[in-house]
Amino acid sequence: MTGEHNRLLSDGTYNYSYDNEGNRTRRIKIATGEITEYGWDTRNRMTSVVTKASGGSVIKAVEYTYDVYDRRIAKSVDGDGSGPVSAKAERFVYDGEHIALVFDGAGNQTSRYLHGPQIDQVLAEEPADGEVRWALSDHQGNVRDVVDSDGNVLNHLTYDSYGQVTSETHPEVDFRFGYTGRERDEETGLYYYRARYFDPAVGTFVSEDRWGLGRAECECVSLCV
Repeated sequence: MTGEHNRLLSDGTYNYSYDNEGNRTRRIKIATGEITEYGWDTRNRMTSVVTKASGGSVIKAVEYTYDVYDRRIAKSVDGDGSGPVSAKAERFVYDGEHIALVFDGAGNQTSRYLHGPQIDQVLAEEPADGEVRWALSDHQGNVRDVVDSDGNVLNHLTYDSYGQVTSETHPEVDFRFGYTGRERDEETGLYYYRARYFDPAVGTFVSEDRWGLGRAECECVSLCV
């Protein structure tokens, strides 16, 4: 069901709410009453995602930080909400628009990335253990296989038309990039498309396009299937 400005209000599983800027502010699971709240800054950048049980206790809390160029430079994921486990922090160093280095909250480098000349063309990841993982992508830039330096397939992924992962041979193999070469945020189920976030479960962005249709690098073009 859609409402004003063609915004999704319900998909039969969740009900959705928005602010006056078109940013998704709340998602409520119809069957259980579980609530996910989305926070935004004055530049319409998503800064937090908090999931709560129907009684109000926090299940998961995520925070995002951006630089003056609107690049996401840090994230904090508290996977058990009100539980005893501390939040996991990550910080990102960029080469232009692409992530080059990732550091943990203590300042230790955890990953380094190699990108090709095309937009969102991720080629490889080198974790702290030094075992390089190569990304094999299809014609749309979707990462289909993650292989090691000997050519052994570590994980094979398939997607539906909107980027939701429908199968993985080894889901324990973590790789940051997926559909159309963009970052797949496991903590929210969303893809980070720089200017906004995409929800593959319903095939929509969670906010309006901050860049406008006149921008040459409009990512919405790459989502056409």
